Amino acid sequence: MEAQLRTENGLVIKVEGDNQKELFEEIASAVEVFGEGSCGLCNSTKIKPVVREVEKNVFYEYVCQACNARLNLSVRNDKTNRLFPKRKLMPDGRPESLAKNEKGNYGPHRGWTKYRGNQPSA
Repeated sequence: MEAQLRTENGLVIKVEGDNQKELFEEIASAVEVFGEGSCGLCNSTKIKPVVREVEKNVFYEYVCQACNARLNLSVRNDKTNRLFPKRKLMPDGRPESLAKNEKGNYGPHRGWTKYRGNQPSA
């Protein structure tokens, strides 16, 4: 089975699955990653996907071309290697880090944040 869907930002994505359940999972994953239509801080639709490498670590994110905000994506630690947006932020604006056992909160920003420099520890 296959389906084509048009995301909020106009991207057309083709997904495939062996049955309805798999097809639904593929659609959900595609929309979660590629359906980002606007910046969560300034609402600009001028966003672009960026892949960057720092010290052999690869980072996936959306960057707002209007206000330079970012939406970080993480890679699932399973055999699928699917991406997912990090929607929870810490009070200082950093994305939630499960590796450090930090618990962030959802907010109206939908995970979009701006770099605030190194914040003093509380």
